[in-house]
Amino acid sequence: MAVLLPENDAGGIWARLVFNEVFKRLHTPLEIITMPESRSYSEVMAGHVAGELARADQYAQIHPDLLRFKIPSATIRILAYSTVPIKDWNDLRTKNVRIDYKIGNAVAQTALKGLEPNDRISTLREDLQGFKKLASGRTEVYIGYDASTYVILKTHPALARKVKYQKVLNTFETYTYLHPKYKDLALQMERTLKQLDKEGKIEKARLVSIEKAEASSW
Repeated sequence: MAVLLPENDAGGIWARLVFNEVFKRLHTPLEIITMPESRSYSEVMAGHVAGELARADQYAQIHPDLLRFKIPSATIRILAYSTVPIKDWNDLRTKNVRIDYKIGNAVAQTALKGLEPNDRISTLREDLQGFKKLASGRTEVYIGYDASTYVILKTHPALARKVKYQKVLNTFETYTYLHPKYKDLALQMERTLKQLDKEGKIEKARLVSIEKAEASSW
């Protein structure tokens, strides 16, 4: 299975904790591979990996040929961290501000569609790079996921002090996407995810992932 986020990222840690448990309960071996969005999709369609573990609902608009789980695996917030006031996505589209977001952020990609690539919008590989550019005045806005950006700001207080505004742009749920030939596996995985949620294991994994990411950032 493919995942966009690396092992030291809060989201990446969470995905590994949750889905390792899912496949353990299904008595099925699992290999999780970190890879960029463009490669992960092509690897799924080529049959080299079964699917992608955690993607936004909007990912289905970009790749409607994938099988999306009916139940979400987590709730995520997307925030705009900025040095100027930002109200919403429309504000970002109409204001003359320079914006960065992380590669693979399908929500930001969809919301800002038609504006990129250009001289005021760019994508980065790391959240830390985004906050460094914001702090140095090279951009006015960085868009990121709550868990990952929370860790950066908590472990880099000098960068956190440069952030003047935080605005929640979206609250959304992530889903697992599989190649259509894995329909039976998808049903088994969904049932197991429901059980984990009832047991409180998904929320516990979220809290543990943030703690582990903080520890690895020092």
